[in-house]
Amino acid sequence: MPEIDMPRMSDTMEEGRIVRWLKQVGDRVEKGDPLAEVETDKAVMQLESYLAGTLEKLMLGEGEAAPIGTPIAVIGAGAVASRSSSPPAEAPAQSAQVGQVVGTASGGAPGTAQGSLLDATRGTHIPVAGASEPGTSQDGERIKSSPIARRIADEQGIDLAEISGSGPGGRIIREDVERYLAHQRKAPAQHQSRPAPVTTPIVAPTARPVTPAARAVAPVMPLAAAQVGGDDQIIELSRMRRTIGERMAESKWPVPHFYITSEVDMGEAMALRKRLNDAWAPESVGVNDLVVRASALALRKFPSVNSAYAPAKDGQPPKVIQRGRVNVGIAVAVPGEGLLVPVVHDADRKGLREIAAATKGLVERVRAEKPQPSDFGGGTFSISNLGMYDVEEFIAVINPPESAILAVGSIKQVPAIVDGEVKVALRVNVTLSGDHRVFSGETGARFLQELKRLLQNPFDLLQ
Repeated sequence: MPEIDMPRMSDTMEEGRIVRWLKQVGDRVEKGDPLAEVETDKAVMQLESYLAGTLEKLMLGEGEAAPIGTPIAVIGAGAVASRSSSPPAEAPAQSAQVGQVVGTASGGAPGTAQGSLLDATRGTHIPVAGASEPGTSQDGERIKSSPIARRIADEQGIDLAEISGSGPGGRIIREDVERYLAHQRKAPAQHQSRPAPVTTPIVAPTARPVTPAARAVAPVMPLAAAQVGGDDQIIELSRMRRTIGERMAESKWPVPHFYITSEVDMGEAMALRKRLNDAWAPESVGVNDLVVRASALALRKFPSVNSAYAPAKDGQPPKVIQRGRVNVGIAVAVPGEGLLVPVVHDADRKGLREIAAATKGLVERVRAEKPQPSDFGGGTFSISNLGMYDVEEFIAVINPPESAILAVGSIKQVPAIVDGEVKVALRVNVTLSGDHRVFSGETGARFLQELKRLLQNPFDLLQ
């Protein structure tokens, strides 16, 4: 039966989470139709169907995640299947009025395989026997849970019978297990049937006896847990924020960063920008577009900066991969989340006008939360510009597997000695962060010299 698999929607994506299904079971689906909104490690993107037919089955509920390549929906012809992996054992007479499966437990202890159906006419819940997946409670009942939830529970030594599922039909999903773990870390010496309020202090481990559940999570607790006061607020990290933290930690710890700063006179570049914007109105060229174009041309001259480090694998020594294309990523701020880095592909082959149009489209899609998977793939070098925030100078962390990133500060009017006279000049500080495993500081310095030359002779950017 034709299946839709979880696709790879970014270079670093390992799994995706269904935020919202845009089609429901029984709907007609054409190729290219938006099927679902999927949260990746970078953003929420629309998944378009590559099959045509009738949507027969949804294999993931909203809020559930699955690794790349996992079947998430069935599209075909014929009778429509339910969202559960097997039909209910027996439905009451009111089942003809049933609407949707809801993720609340109905009777019994939390974590049992009981689910409930919503009676659309009365707004009441009708208990039914839910479809089951591997995992059993102490009385032998099978517990409905997603594969990722079962894996995390097994790794942490958690009994799924102690967790209430919030997925379809009471199914236990990854977020349920993570909430349970977070609660146990807050109160390791107690077992509570519902989450403790945020004012409950986090109790440090002691020598007194602890419950089996607390003992299972104790090894992953920090040595010094933060105390939560009555005025404090606990904010759960989004998938994007967690990924940013993990990737930056992966970069900063093993990658031997070095940093080189140069001051660039932007007087000629700003004058050219004004002339171009007057000529091309309503189109416009931004300062960052000039930097992207200059960086792309400098990367073409210094290909070792446009490279990636490949660590040792399968007995083979580490290698450097020199990229054949120049794809420049631009850091874009996402309110409340951090930074996303969409990519201007083949920036060395694009003119200033093309780069300006490309960056405008990328920024608009990212800030409107409507990026395309192709917006993020294949970056070979990145630029982070904080000039609009009145930042004079900063250093940026390399975005693996790239080997360099350029940090751009504010363009400022400063006194400068020009031809023996003190004049007002427009200057900007740019800092290159480089991976010393891939290229040397001397190469980085020559790259910055070329970047500076291009920006101070901006007509070369029009070639």
